[in-house]
Amino acid sequence: ARLLVYKQNESVLEENIKLLNIEVQLRDTALATLRQKLKTTEKERDDLNMKLEKFQTSSNRLTDLLASQTSEKAGLGFVPSGRYHAVPPLVSGTFMPPKPDLVFHTLLSDKNKHLAFNVQLSPTKPEQDLYSRPSAPIIED
Repeated sequence: ARLLVYKQNESVLEENIKLLNIEVQLRDTALATLRQKLKTTEKERDDLNMKLEKFQTSSNRLTDLLASQTSEKAGLGFVPSGRYHAVPPLVSGTFMPPKPDLVFHTLLSDKNKHLAFNVQLSPTKPEQDLYSRPSAPIIED
């Protein structure tokens, strides 16, 4: 009777060992797939970090280039206004050109006397009206 119980226990224990071996193999395969996924995600992370570093360096270079270009324009009369486009005011049609300044700021001397300042009337010409009327009347229709 005891031998029969031991043989039944042995068969149950052997089945348990087989099940445990199968579970260990499944866990090993799961660990292998997880390790493979970990390697691929680490590789993707490294690639993304490399792309980020390249982007940051190119962004810094572009910023430096733009800064150097704006500093080169500083001496050329370029005034940054903080706006992208400077829009002139609208034309209203009431613009009057400035009147010429006819004031002489230097005193006249004998050295620079001009003939236009010494104008004299000619006594030989008879004085005539600049406007003469026609002798015949104008008739309008």
